[in-house]
Amino acid sequence: MGDEMRRSRRLFQSLTFVSLLFGASLMGPGVASASLGQCTYNDNHICVWNSTLYRGYFQKSLGSIPDVGAGASSLWNRKAHAIYVYSGTGYTGSAMKVAPDQQVSDTPWKVHSIAADPCLASANEEPSALC
Repeated sequence: MGDEMRRSRRLFQSLTFVSLLFGASLMGPGVASASLGQCTYNDNHICVWNSTLYRGYFQKSLGSIPDVGAGASSLWNRKAHAIYVYSGTGYTGSAMKVAPDQQVSDTPWKVHSIAADPCLASANEEPSALC
């Protein structure tokens, strides 16, 4: 009976190990736990997440992002001035102004570029005095 118990125990440990490995592989590399806490207070960054409600893959930038890659669905503008987000890469497509320190938990479309420089603002916006 002792050998049978040891075999059952080894089988259980092996299955547990395999399921842990399988679960880790589903998460994939580079996936971070996401939350607003990743965008530290007053750090002058633009923080973006690829899912709504500040979830999913996270990245932050001090400046403009001409190509956000797969796109962002939530963001936080930690800059001292407004930024503009666009549905297309290279500051094209639909545009939306995001005020300083504004959080957007669910963007109206996937954001594919972000203009942190007021001079890159959409043509239908008032030109910045800084340009």
